[in-house]
Formats: sequence, structure tokens, C-alpha cells
Amino acid sequence: MKNQLKKRFRDGQPAFGAFLTQPSVGVAQLLAASGLDWLMIDLEHGMIDISAMHAMVAATAGTSCTPLVRTPLDDHGLIEHALDAGAHGLVFPTISTPEAAAGTVTAMHYPPDGHRGWGPFYAAAHWGLSPIDYYTAAREQLLNVILIEHHAAVAHLDEILSVPGIDVAAIAPGDLSVSVGRPGQRDHPEVLEVIAEIERKVLASNVALGGVAFSPAEANEKVKNGYRMVFLGADVTFLQRAVSAALEGVDREVS
Repeated sequence: MKNQLKKRFRDGQPAFGAFLTQPSVGVAQLLAASGLDWLMIDLEHGMIDISAMHAMVAATAGTSCTPLVRTPLDDHGLIEHALDAGAHGLVFPTISTPEAAAGTVTAMHYPPDGHRGWGPFYAAAHWGLSPIDYYTAAREQLLNVILIEHHAAVAHLDEILSVPGIDVAAIAPGDLSVSVGRPGQRDHPEVLEVIAEIERKVLASNVALGGVAFSPAEANEKVKNGYRMVFLGADVTFLQRAVSAALEGVDREVS
């Protein structure tokens, strides 16, 4: 089995996706069939447990949507569960040092490349492979996405991007704004300066650049500027937007 998302990045093509924060198999199934290239099941900030995560990964089966899971690097149990559930890749938050970047690679892979434990029974079934064939495929096909969320990472970014096995470095503007003392001000000059430096370094590397776009126009601009993994929003924001649109122009008072 080929990881189509990883192939798109290798081919220089963009891919668009969203966060899942709700423990809902139905939402995962609907969004996976909606035309998105990938979904990121969020075990960092989302209200999702291991059982729900497993079911949500399974809900993407039969679609062209790639299931990813965001999990902190320091929770080895969650990493193992996400991979064993059949996730096609992991998203690691707050990677600011080359040591942490290297840790993401070893956490994802079986020996001799890492220290992942053996037990890919559900993963192999999700990928349509035998356990032994999955072992071979996982080495090449799992996608490793790191999030650059703190301005301190910029000083080490060249070393981080040189770590073998990193596929995507994605910019998290919200956390960056907090780290420079401008919370929520992602368009503040200080935040934009840090973002521009990260963009420059990632685009000069062999790692794909990722980031957030809050509108189709911004998404197109991001792709034009070299972004390849584009976060369009989350289940929560999609729901809020849909309700706002449904209420737009509705008369709420009867005269």
C-alpha cells in the first residue's frame, strides 16, 4: 500500500486537510468522504480517547483521505496506539530541537530504525497487508509531520530539517504568536518575521512546508508561496461556520 499523501508531497503537490477534535466516528466518516486529502485526529487538544481514535482511523477506509494522528512526543503509549490503529502518519507538536526531531523518527519506526513495539494487527488490516508486509511498508510509507510552534526552534531549524525521516515541517501561527508574546496576533510584524524565517529555511530544505489557511484565497496564496500541507480548519470551526451561514439573513424576530 502506498501513502498517497506522502507521494503528493514527494511530487511537489499540495494537500488540504483538517483537524478532528470531536470523538465522532460519523464526523470522521463524513469529512473523509468530503474531498479532503487528509484528516488529523487530535490527541493533544481534542477530546478523543484511544478507542474513539481507533474507530475514527477505521472510518477513513474506502476513501482517498489519509488518516493522521497528532500525539505528543513524550507519550509513547499514545504513539504506539495511533500507529497500531493504522494511522498513515503522526503529527508531533512543539518540536524545537534536533534531538526532539530525531526522537519523532525513532518513536515511529520499528528496530533497527526506532523502538516501536511489535503488534501491528489492526494496522496491517487497515492497510490491507500481512503483518510482515506492513513492517516493510511502514518503514517507507509512514508520514512524519513536525509542528514548529515556538520561536526558539528557529535557531535550531537547519539542524532539525537535516534529521533523516522528517517529511513535513508545519508552521503553527497561533502558538508562535504566544511564544513571542503576541497571543492571537498572527499578523503582528514580530510573528510574521518569525514565520518568514521559518518559511525560508524549510523551503530551502528537502522537507515539505505546512501551514494554516483560513480562506480559499489564503490557501491559494500559501500554495503559490511553496506550502504543500495546508490546514483548512477543524471540525469545530466547520460546524460553527455552517451554522453562521445557515442563520445569515434569517429573521429572528416576528413583527
